[in-house]
Amino acid sequence: VVPLTFTLEGDDIGTAPDIQMILAQASEQALEAQIATHRESVQLRVQNEELSIANVTDALTGARNRKNFDQRLAELFAGQVANRTPFAVLFSDADKFKSVNDRFGHPAGDAVLRILSDRIRAAVGSCGEVFRYGGEEFAVLLPGLGLDAAAAVAEKIRLNVESPHFDLSSVPGAPALLAVTLSVGVAATDGGEFASGMSVVKAADEAVYKSKQNGRNRVTCHGSTLGLVGAAMAGGDHHRVLVVEDDALASKLILLAFAKRLNIELVVVRSLAEAKGKLGLSWAGAIVDVQLPDGLGTEFIGQARAGGFTGPILAMSAQPMHAVNAVRAGASEFIDKTTFCRDLKRWTGVIEQWGESRVAA
Repeated sequence: VVPLTFTLEGDDIGTAPDIQMILAQASEQALEAQIATHRESVQLRVQNEELSIANVTDALTGARNRKNFDQRLAELFAGQVANRTPFAVLFSDADKFKSVNDRFGHPAGDAVLRILSDRIRAAVGSCGEVFRYGGEEFAVLLPGLGLDAAAAVAEKIRLNVESPHFDLSSVPGAPALLAVTLSVGVAATDGGEFASGMSVVKAADEAVYKSKQNGRNRVTCHGSTLGLVGAAMAGGDHHRVLVVEDDALASKLILLAFAKRLNIELVVVRSLAEAKGKLGLSWAGAIVDVQLPDGLGTEFIGQARAGGFTGPILAMSAQPMHAVNAVRAGASEFIDKTTFCRDLKRWTGVIEQWGESRVAA
């Protein structure tokens, strides 16, 4: 192809432009402009999302903030009124938190709050939303859950906070490990008539106060005397059963099995050392796992008997070979742990009779 040339009044004005090249360049520039616009759009969307998250998030703990709590509470209560969809409020307060700031400084207190928030959110998972209500107070909203289910979540939170101890090794002046516990109050719309969302919160807050009054590190339910770990017993005849069990799943099964037996209060400890700390207290009976992280439960059983405890002691283990030693140490009965968990209804009835026989005596 011979390129064309053009002249104007006898002057050569050059070769004719390559139309295909011009179009290709224009197309490339348009594509680059489109990519740049898309990139800016994505960056703007990310910035908006980050700003939106920041608007509802507590900067220190990563939990949602109080403003967002008020908004979500109003939404859930409106749904409850319109559709009778239940919801629950968990209100919690870190036990003796002021002493952390007083003894170790505010950096230690801030570290405790961050770990506390992480553990509460881990325990709640996808079934609810966690908010920093103020100071060391955290609230949880549980859409669609009634009182019993919410109480089980509250107990899961309490256990998750209690153990293991908080790691403060990176905080100057603080102990490497710090024991932290949580008092929790539970209220749900199926547990009473409420005029507003804030009235549900008030009921949960009052339940927290009862948990504090009754020794802290426990769950108390509004309008119920659920026998969860440390739950306040609202009068009447009841008895306490000590549960020495380090397996979280087994503990939870036991707690749920006793949840509606109003005359029983379960107190769970997870180690031999903790169990020994309960020696000399008044118990209707004890359920003791033989294999504990820091020793054998048979040692606790033997010391309890040596100290004069005459009540029933049920020893458990996943390994039947421990049966002989458990009975020799003073266990009233030995049972394979799997059998116990499979027939909880029967064993809760047996244990409930311990208190009745103790009262009769």
